[in-house]
Amino acid sequence: MESLPDVAQFARNFSVLVRSQGPDPKGLKMRNHAFHLHQTGSTTLSASGILLPDGCLSDRPPIFDSVCGIHRHSGDLVITPASVVEPFLTAEYRTKTAQEFSPKLIPAARIDVLIEGKEEGTSSNGAATIPHWRNCKLMALVDVTASSVALLSLLGGDSGLQESSAWEVGWSLAAREGGTQMVKSASRIAILGIPKVELKNMLHVDISEAHQRGDILLVMGSPFGILSPSHFLNSISSGVVANCCSAGSVKNSLLLADIRCLPGMEGGPVFDRHACLVGMLTSPLRQKTSNAEIQLVITWNAIATAWGNGLQNEPQNVQQEVAGSRRWDLGIWNCSVSFSEQEEKISEDKRQRLFLSASGSSSVYGDIAHDASLLNQSHKNYRKISVRLDNVERQFWCDASVVYVSNGPIDVALLQLDYVPCQLCPINPEFLCPSIGLPVHVIGHGLLGPRSDIWPSVSTGVVSHVVRVSEPLHIEKSGIVETEKGSVPVMLQTTAAVHPGASGGAVVDSDGHMIGLITSNAKHGGGRTIPHLNFSIPCAALLPVFRFSDDYDLSMLKVLDEPNDLLSSVWSLAPLPSQSNQSISEKNDQEGKGSRFSKFLAEKHSGLEDLTSTIKEKLPSKL
Repeated sequence: MESLPDVAQFARNFSVLVRSQGPDPKGLKMRNHAFHLHQTGSTTLSASGILLPDGCLSDRPPIFDSVCGIHRHSGDLVITPASVVEPFLTAEYRTKTAQEFSPKLIPAARIDVLIEGKEEGTSSNGAATIPHWRNCKLMALVDVTASSVALLSLLGGDSGLQESSAWEVGWSLAAREGGTQMVKSASRIAILGIPKVELKNMLHVDISEAHQRGDILLVMGSPFGILSPSHFLNSISSGVVANCCSAGSVKNSLLLADIRCLPGMEGGPVFDRHACLVGMLTSPLRQKTSNAEIQLVITWNAIATAWGNGLQNEPQNVQQEVAGSRRWDLGIWNCSVSFSEQEEKISEDKRQRLFLSASGSSSVYGDIAHDASLLNQSHKNYRKISVRLDNVERQFWCDASVVYVSNGPIDVALLQLDYVPCQLCPINPEFLCPSIGLPVHVIGHGLLGPRSDIWPSVSTGVVSHVVRVSEPLHIEKSGIVETEKGSVPVMLQTTAAVHPGASGGAVVDSDGHMIGLITSNAKHGGGRTIPHLNFSIPCAALLPVFRFSDDYDLSMLKVLDEPNDLLSSVWSLAPLPSQSNQSISEKNDQEGKGSRFSKFLAEKHSGLEDLTSTIKEKLPSKL
């Protein structure tokens, strides 16, 4: 099953809207929730959930068998985030974090699920549906330890979510109380029991075992579901696996997803492109300063080991290791760069490996290029430089020195590694101009830097725009600077999510060829980054660097230092200067049009000021 519409249709059989409601005369139950309903002293919350009809799993996790045995339940199950039911627990159970197999709700509280069903006689594609509510029994609250350990390790242990931390868990619309407790809450699930759902055909779902960065994901959930179930029930969103995290011996216990989700979708089932169940969406990891959210997926592998033997024999300070494919199918090493002060010494050993680096944050990402050249933006005024290399088997840091820093409009620098392992593989650059709409992947250390020990993350999008120039652009051949006329790409824009720290990351196409180098994002006037509007240097504009990596002739790089008003205008987002010799009349005509337009705006502005003053004089002060 390869088609996303087919996967979405299959996912509808396992996705439900979970509603919890109960008395709340003081209006306290909605705290830490992004949305709610509060009427006549009662509060209603909602999230999404995964419906597990009896017999749908070929190998049901032991935790489910244990819970059903304790409660003598023979019906179907629903799993959902514990956060949607915790406000309505009795005080005895509300503050506990241990596993609970008989939690109790406060009097008059109840939990229901909205299940999407088909009308009799409708076609198999489900053109018409009749959602119906089913009352549930809260049977257990279970901490998915493998996922919480992976998340804590990702953030640097218990200190990663202190008040001074830049991170918290939860949606940006909700006021959160940070700390380790919030991490455990995000990885805690509620197991609900419902009567058997009458199904025409027995449903069976396979479990997705292997997760690799770049794999397609589809999540189904009900954003803001309780506000209008008929509008929001079982909405879908798709994206890719951005990164994989593990906890001890439990492989891939937490996934970072490059996918857009909304409050209320937490708890929804996540499927891969083959309609295999990957896991459950949970509350996102959010950066306080930018409100940037990283979507998190609790994998089924982690849920299956909850309350089992998965982590019982592990040391308490389990160290995170990232699993899945540690090398994405690009034929390159992943590299990260860290800097301190300026370095002026240039090594004479041509056998040592070279790479480029970029300006921006204290740690960025780079890419291995021809003959072990690493492309990135230039970092100036630094002395000690370290580069982290991510091999298939391990990560390690090595020192580097500055070979070249560009003084021209394209901000790049070339560094030289002191040591490189023999397994190093070059990246394949693509110098042809990419087409608008071309699917691309951006690989880098956005938001979570290389010191978190996590591997470079992947985000996907398309080339949204290409800025070209018609003036000659440099090409180096045999040490002689030549020029090539024609339309040459000098800037790429993509819709992939790019966050601070990803500068210097590679932009690659679906074949794994590098087409550009990430440099920066657009920003709002207040300074907030726009992740899905970003800028990259095309490989065609970096051709002198690739030529240098072959011949080690520094004279080839001098063309990058030459002033170029056109390129300077492009990279400063300024209006481009004239690219052809216009006649005086054409220029005057353009200036005249600009003057007339400016005069029009000035007159409109003056008119609005007059109208405002008139209103203030004529209307009463109360208005």
